[in-house]
Amino acid sequence: MVDSLAAWDKLDEKAYRAKKEEVARILLARLDKVIPGIKDAVEYYEVGTPRTIRRYTHNTAGTPYGFAQTPKQAGFNRCKQQSPIDGLYFVSAWTMPGGGFSGAIISGYFAAKEILGRR
Repeated sequence: MVDSLAAWDKLDEKAYRAKKEEVARILLARLDKVIPGIKDAVEYYEVGTPRTIRRYTHNTAGTPYGFAQTPKQAGFNRCKQQSPIDGLYFVSAWTMPGGGFSGAIISGYFAAKEILGRR
């Protein structure tokens, strides 16, 4: 789902947890319509919000994408994994190819390939 920090940032802890639970119930009900019975089979769930992302990544406004996804600095225009310092590599949504969790995972893959290729 797409959301913004503004919907979560001003809530106190009690209201924040209540809203997360409400969102979880809504999403589980929607999923249960597509996969009947799945709601009863779920043992654990967690709702991550822009506030969660900001807490763990310190990304501006809780965005999972690092820099803004603009053509000028997306994909191959982002910082490469290998730095000018021998043996120092960068891996994150802020590096090439960018763009959230998948971008960070792919960034790690590219760095691993470079590191392993050096042997």
